[in-house]
Amino acid sequence: MENLIIDPLVLTVSGCQQYCPHLIETVRTLQYAWDPAPQISVGLSNVSNAVPNENRPLINRVYLAMLMGVGLQMMIANPFDKDQNDVIRWIETKDTSNSLASVYNKIADRIAAGEEPQSEDFNMSDPEQSAIWKTTQILLNKVIYADSYLLN
Repeated sequence: MENLIIDPLVLTVSGCQQYCPHLIETVRTLQYAWDPAPQISVGLSNVSNAVPNENRPLINRVYLAMLMGVGLQMMIANPFDKDQNDVIRWIETKDTSNSLASVYNKIADRIAAGEEPQSEDFNMSDPEQSAIWKTTQILLNKVIYADSYLLN
């Protein structure tokens, strides 16, 4: 079992938004379905297919934090995305040395605990943290996705 890699399908937030939270729970469940647990991999960037290019990295990073919170071990992603690699390092090492590291760790921790990120976890006066908050809401299917979701 430990040599098995399961790759559940990641669907795009722009067309199948309602399934984004289901994948989080799928990854969580697969951790407990077998002993030992299989490894889990996803095609991370699928979640942002058909999304404007400027929004794709943010959506990918926030979903990554959520999936790492439930035990994601590997993914197909852009290895040259420095911001994404920072998120991976912050969560893997529990680094909270800056405000963004703290926010991404809080997202992973909340999802790991079966909770949803809360608005008070974010500094809404910081445009980057506000955008991360809005992205959590579309990925959890709480707010309907639109290409302009960050403009509101």
